[in-house]
Amino acid sequence: MITIRTSTAMLVLAAAFLAALLIVGHRTSQAAPRIAWEYKVVAMPSAGLNSGQPYRDTNERLLTSLGTDGWELVDVIPAQLAGDLRDPFVAGVVYVLKRQR
Repeated sequence: MITIRTSTAMLVLAAAFLAALLIVGHRTSQAAPRIAWEYKVVAMPSAGLNSGQPYRDTNERLLTSLGTDGWELVDVIPAQLAGDLRDPFVAGVVYVLKRQR
């Protein structure tokens, strides 16, 4: 038969056990180290609307080469937004890349 004294002792024991787990877990867990990144911005002018396959091949070779060096593409921005907005004839894209230092 469980009495009030027994149930109180069980609650105290359970609370002590949980507190011990929290303390041990807190001491052994470490924050993940911060990753330092370096960034690269590459402007790729457009070869015109009718550039076709040679232009795509150039982009693919450039991105493949950068990827081999550890660069990861994180954004592509139309050159009109990245450059001088007063020049409406700017064409192409700007690649934003990052890699771990």
